[in-house]
Amino acid sequence: MGESGRLTVVSGGVARLADVAARCGLDREQILAEADIDPALLQQRDARLPIELFTRLWQLLGQKLPGRVPALEWTAAFQPSDMGVLGYVMVQASDLGDMLDTFCRYWRLVNQGLAPSLERGPSTAWMTFSPTAAMLAVQHLPEAMLARIDEASPVSHDAARRIAARLSSGEPDQGSIAKQMGISERTLQRRLQNEGTTFNKLLEDARRTIALGYLADRNLAAYEVSFLLGYAEPATFFRAFKRWTGQTPQQYRASVA
Repeated sequence: MGESGRLTVVSGGVARLADVAARCGLDREQILAEADIDPALLQQRDARLPIELFTRLWQLLGQKLPGRVPALEWTAAFQPSDMGVLGYVMVQASDLGDMLDTFCRYWRLVNQGLAPSLERGPSTAWMTFSPTAAMLAVQHLPEAMLARIDEASPVSHDAARRIAARLSSGEPDQGSIAKQMGISERTLQRRLQNEGTTFNKLLEDARRTIALGYLADRNLAAYEVSFLLGYAEPATFFRAFKRWTGQTPQQYRASVA
């Protein structure tokens, strides 16, 4: 806890949420002012802030962006550096299991409003978060929006999530994603068609969304972003990004500096 006994959150998480607001078309300074957050508090991402500031900002985004899902936008833009020192420790982990163990062990350095726990089964593992009373005030907002997405397009939502998770290992193919989902490739193709989308569209949407978040982090070179998105050659990513935004990655990065 903080010096006064109040729950705290690392300022990097609040800063990233403010960046998400800007990416979604809101005025960053104005939204911080409405949340009564001094922008100077967000300069040091290892600093501690009262968790009420984070929840207040999250609530504002939920109110001002009724057609968007801030939880997904925040996840797409998230960087390990947002977690302060924990982020740097996690990227040094020897494998995914070690990284998740570290995440759970030291999570309170990041956010004291959520208590994570990792459970392992014979072939799978899952993580759960138990919110404090302070976080329960906003928990219903992302859950309600995610429920609407799941209800509207359960198969495409699941496929998109799996595609995003696989990108850093190379470009995922429809067959491998279908196998993960426990259905045939033809069944996946048919169900996506019924929901008005295609595998290639989900792949491109995931790459575009994640690319915007990665390019906002100046610690990553554009060519590194291309590999994190599963492209074999940076030139292919540069052409795709120009098609999506009308800008090169460098021009986009300069525009959001």
